[in-house]
Amino acid sequence: DDTSEMMKQVERELTVTKACRHQHVVSILGLMVGPGRIGIVMEYCDTSLAKYIQAQVATLHLNWPELIRYLMDGAAGLHFIHMCKNTTHGDVKPDNL
Repeated sequence: DDTSEMMKQVERELTVTKACRHQHVVSILGLMVGPGRIGIVMEYCDTSLAKYIQAQVATLHLNWPELIRYLMDGAAGLHFIHMCKNTTHGDVKPDNL
């Protein structure tokens, strides 16, 4: 059943996220479950790496020190998740960093 598989995946993600509190890992605040639907309430992030790069490219100016800081922060969060629960992020892309 697709719903039970989704619930298992959500439970795994919640378990990892609860155990891995870190300044560079987005927190899960809650869960909403309805017929055939699951909603995850997450900590608000005002931007993503993808949006940041798009804005920089639009102005024809890349702020390299800031971009490197974003990348290092993302790498620190991914490393922490890996070390915390020996797991990997299954959807690493600029929109998720």
